[in-house]
Amino acid sequence: MDKRKRLMNVQEALALLNRLSEAESDGGEVSGLSDLSWVCSASDGSSDSDPEPPRNVRPSHPDPPLADGPTVPAHAEVCATEPSPAQEIGNDGTVWAVMEPCGGAGRRQIQNILTESTGPTPHARHNITDKLTAFMCLCDNVMLEEIRDCTIAEARRDRATWDVSIMELKAFIALLYVRGAYCGKNIEMESFWSEQWGNA
Repeated sequence: MDKRKRLMNVQEALALLNRLSEAESDGGEVSGLSDLSWVCSASDGSSDSDPEPPRNVRPSHPDPPLADGPTVPAHAEVCATEPSPAQEIGNDGTVWAVMEPCGGAGRRQIQNILTESTGPTPHARHNITDKLTAFMCLCDNVMLEEIRDCTIAEARRDRATWDVSIMELKAFIALLYVRGAYCGKNIEMESFWSEQWGNA
């Protein structure tokens, strides 16, 4: 017999299927076929319902095997006529590969691990001496001047002489922080800075 796989045309394949007995064609396993050396030729014509033959795809770079996982090759060839024990063929000819679960999840990638020390940075430890300098690490003078300039530009649409200083802007932002800290949604604003009736 020829060492090459014998090509079957559509008529020969239909004749082979018609010769099958009822016991062999119940949709069960296909290991009972006697002629496993045929390959469907692409020149015989095809329709949308015909399954496509498997393609051998060479990866650009194969995945390295896990140290604690199984050593199964990542790109095993699939033979549509004779399934291996790790494969099953459905009624419509679809080849399903049984995949074993890998070992553990493995180590986390290095970018997901926090490597910095806890607590304030050396810059913060050196520069923060009181509450105002802590706030100035969050909002420096350049940011405050930009906020002031944009606020003045917006306010002067209605009032041509409206102005605010950097100190007034810092006081307003401080009141917003205090209101948030005290959950003061329903507290009168005067009580935040009143020395006699305030929360201070």
